[in-house]
Amino acid sequence: KPKKEFRMSPLPACLWSYSVILGEDLQTYQAEGDEVEAKHETGEQD
Repeated sequence: KPKKEFRMSPLPACLWSYSVILGEDLQTYQAEGDEVEAKHETGEQD
């Protein structure tokens, strides 16, 4: 099955809030990853 189809599948109520929290965590992680990549591109050190 395509991933789109999987994502659009309804989640059980018990997993819904967890998936929302996980989604927010993934967005935060992605943003932090973008910042790290930007630092590497400019040659800055942490």
